[in-house]
Amino acid sequence: MIDSHCHLDHCEAPDGEVVERAVAAGVRRLATVGIDDASIERALAAAYAHEEVFAIVGRHPHEAEGLDDAGIEAIERAATTSATSRRARISDARSRRRSTLRGVWSCPS
Repeated sequence: MIDSHCHLDHCEAPDGEVVERAVAAGVRRLATVGIDDASIERALAAAYAHEEVFAIVGRHPHEAEGLDDAGIEAIERAATTSATSRRARISDARSRRRSTLRGVWSCPS
């Protein structure tokens, strides 16, 4: 089983404990999503620390207002620097055109 979308940074327990419990329950891979600078760093750290974890990096549409080229480049750098070790991917919802990254698109309510 694969958890294709989780937020380890939203869990109260340490990442290692959450991953251990997931593996014990039969989850073989977890994709933790970083949606802002802090959660991207935590997602990458979890991916490096745990073989079962992959990081997805991007910017949540609700957090995209004011995102400039430097912010987009930081997301791309986080993904490409980490991609050599297969640890990070850019979220498909966030890799659309740059106008999407700047908040044109929003989640339906």
